[in-house]
Amino acid sequence: MTVQIDNTKPSLIKLMDVIVRDATANDAEFLRGLFFEIRAPDFLMAGLVGEPLNQLLNQQYSAMRTYYDQVYAEALYEILEVNGQPIGYQATIEIDTLHLIDIAITSDFRGKGIGTKQMNDIQTRSKALDKALTLTVEKFNPALRLYQRLGFQPYQETDMYLRMRWQPT
Repeated sequence: MTVQIDNTKPSLIKLMDVIVRDATANDAEFLRGLFFEIRAPDFLMAGLVGEPLNQLLNQQYSAMRTYYDQVYAEALYEILEVNGQPIGYQATIEIDTLHLIDIAITSDFRGKGIGTKQMNDIQTRSKALDKALTLTVEKFNPALRLYQRLGFQPYQETDMYLRMRWQPT
């Protein structure tokens, strides 16, 4: 797979146009492409381009999928769609908490309230389960501001990551 960045922006969408469905094997290529889209800029800034970049991203994606399959075997993987086209995904697992493993939205659809809506929906699910909602976020990830705004509180910290918790009331 080659990394391509598309700078076109879709027209304004309504939040109710976002459909959430279970991920299937047919979504594998979309999920790989989304991973590349999110991770490539970090390496492009460091000067890594072309085939070395693609090889590294393929290795990282494979390692992430292997880890998720081993650690989160019972996870629910869902695809976010607009007009039948995938625009993102979310992964959660019920353990002693409802844990958000990952959430990602293509760059064309960021900043349109979709992430906030999805997080609100996941919080509603957490409340219905009467379980805290937890997640781990990189300290430099712009989504950290969203999580703070939605009431998540840090409960564990490393050099790179914050583990955060939202407690339903």
